[in-house]
Amino acid sequence: MHSSVLKVTLLISLAINLFSYSPLAISAAESGANAEDSKNIKSTLLKHIPALNLGNLLTQDLKRYIPEHNIEILKTSNDTPFVALLKEETTGLPKGISFIIPDINQPILRQAATNALYKNLDVHGWSSLVLTMPFLDDITQNNLIINSDTGNASLNDAATKNIEADPNAIVINNYELPPAYNDELNNQVKEEIGLRLSAGFEFSKSMPGFYLIICEGKSCFWINQLIAEQSIPMPDAMIMLSAHMPQQDLNKQFAEAISITDFPVLDLYLNNDSAWVNTTISWRKKMARKNFKTNYRQRQLNGSYSYQGQQVRTLKEILGFIKAVGL
Repeated sequence: MHSSVLKVTLLISLAINLFSYSPLAISAAESGANAEDSKNIKSTLLKHIPALNLGNLLTQDLKRYIPEHNIEILKTSNDTPFVALLKEETTGLPKGISFIIPDINQPILRQAATNALYKNLDVHGWSSLVLTMPFLDDITQNNLIINSDTGNASLNDAATKNIEADPNAIVINNYELPPAYNDELNNQVKEEIGLRLSAGFEFSKSMPGFYLIICEGKSCFWINQLIAEQSIPMPDAMIMLSAHMPQQDLNKQFAEAISITDFPVLDLYLNNDSAWVNTTISWRKKMARKNFKTNYRQRQLNGSYSYQGQQVRTLKEILGFIKAVGL
C-alpha cells in the first residue's frame, strides 16, 4: 500500500519537474512576468516581417506547372515585376496578338474560357499573352503605415479620408476600407492594370497583325476606362467574359461607356452567371441599341456545359465574331 502511494507521489513530482523545464512552461512564465517584453517582440516582428503578398505566392505556384518557355517576367514602368504567359501562333500566317486579362483577385487561367483561349488560339493564327492581374489585398497594403519605433500600424491619409467619408467602413484582412469601390481605390486598381498592360504592349510591339483584348469580370470595367482615357491603345476588338462591377452605379456607368466605343465588342456571359452580371447584361444591350452601336454582339453561353464544353463553345463564339468584324 505504502509502496503504491510512494510510486504515485514520485510520478507526480517527476511530471511537475518536467513541465517546469518544458519550453511551454518557460514561455508561459516569461509571458506572465514580462508582458511588456512580449509586446516589444510583437512590435519587432511587425516591423521586420514583410506583409504576405498573395500575388507573389500564386506566381511561385504558377511556375511549378507551366512550361518555363511560356513564362515571361515583365516589368512595369515603376520596376514592379509580374508574370505573363506567352504562347505564339503556330500557323506561320500571324493574324495578331490577343491580350488575355483575367479578373483581379483570381489566379491566372482560373476559368474554362481564359484557359481555352490561351491553349487554342495559336492554331488559329493568334499569339496569346496572358497578364497576371493585381490582388486587392496587395494594393490595399499601401493604405497602412508602420511606425518604425513602435511597430504599430495606422492608416495613411487617403485611407483615413475614406473611413471618415463612410461611417459604415468595414475591416477587410486587417485593412479598414469602405465596402464600395470608391474613387481612390478604383484609381489605384486602374493604374496598376494600366501599368501591366503598357508593359505587355511594349513587350509585344514587334509582333505583327491586329490586337484583341479579352478581359474577364471586373477587369473589363477598368480596361474600358483606360482606353477612353487613351492610357492604352484602342484595340481592334474587345471580348468581354462575364463583365461586371459589384456595384449598381458602376455597372450602369460601364454599360453606357461600352455603348459609345468605336471598337467592336463581343459580350459573353453564362446563363447561370453571377447576380451582378445577370442584372446588368440586359442594360448593356439596351444602351448599345440606344446609341446605335452596330458592332456590339451579346451571346449567352450554357453554364450547364462541362468544363471542356465551355472551352469549345467560347472559342467558337470568339472566332466567329472576329471573322465577322474582319479580323
